[in-house]
Amino acid sequence: MKTTGSYTGTIIDACDLLGVSRSGYYNYLNSADQRETNETMDLMWKKQIEQAYHYRKKDYR
Repeated sequence: MKTTGSYTGTIIDACDLLGVSRSGYYNYLNSADQRETNETMDLMWKKQIEQAYHYRKKDYR
């Protein structure tokens, strides 16, 4: 593995250097679409909860 300049090692070298398993690395790469979907859904739910909170808050003033 080259340590100066640009990296030309293998995925195995990179995973060893970072302390992650190769299967974990590939799971992370393959789940990018699902993480994006989850983030979108989380933001949608956050907006709905905030709207409900502010709507109910107006009733008590």
